[in-house]
Amino acid sequence: MATPDMQKSMRMQYQIRENAKQQNDTMMSFASWQKDIGEKDRQQREKSAAPLPPVRGGARVGVRNSAAGAAEGASAHRRAAPGESAAKHTYDKGYKKWEDFDIDKALEEAEGDDDDDGEGADAAADDDASEEESEEEAEELAAPAQPLEAPRDAELAQRELGNKKFAAGDYDGAIRCYTLCLGLKKHNHVAFSNRAMAYLKQKEYHNAEADCSVALSIDASHVKSLQRRATARHALGKHRAAFVDASAALDLAPGTKALATQKAAILAALREAAKNAPFSASVPVTHSD
Repeated sequence: MATPDMQKSMRMQYQIRENAKQQNDTMMSFASWQKDIGEKDRQQREKSAAPLPPVRGGARVGVRNSAAGAAEGASAHRRAAPGESAAKHTYDKGYKKWEDFDIDKALEEAEGDDDDDGEGADAAADDDASEEESEEEAEELAAPAQPLEAPRDAELAQRELGNKKFAAGDYDGAIRCYTLCLGLKKHNHVAFSNRAMAYLKQKEYHNAEADCSVALSIDASHVKSLQRRATARHALGKHRAAFVDASAALDLAPGTKALATQKAAILAALREAAKNAPFSASVPVTHSD
């Protein structure tokens, strides 16, 4: 007859199994949706064969050439007649006459403008490079979308996570992970056996024995379940049942040193318990007339 703790544990396992099943269905539905979206996107891109317009473009704007203007002004000044008034060759009425024109200063300004022209050419080259990068980005965007990978086996992922938590000493977390495994796959003798080992680490021998019994009902030749149930029964004082499990495990895996050591320890405990067991004296039966 199941104890209240076992009934509570069974109800909890059922609820966890239902939650895990619902989570798995949701993940599968999401993967199917991603696959459909990827297929529709690919079909839409195949229909639209026209190339994408450039991201940006336009005519290149020329830069000023002050050196050419200064040279032309100087040439006009040299062509002027000797008697002609210099006022015709001024840039503005407020300037001085051309005889006061500083040619060295004008040449320095022309050289500075040439430097500006070089900077403008560099800027134009940068614009061309930016346009090429934009075209490459547009080509990448035009590539067909690749669907995401399908989610991996949720049961296996939970079991591996439980193994990591067990190795780290988080036995409560390992028990939760193995319980989720059972929610995703009921007839999973490995998850039952692993959870039994976590129960053994917490000295919950009744739960460990129960999980091992379920695992052996699924796979009667699972050596680890026999060994772990023998450990649980030995801790509970069930030496005879523990000796039977240890013997069965050693028959399945002969030559295993750990199983042989376990069987010898259980046998010693069994002999000690038999030695200290009280014997009831026989009472003669009398019959009255």
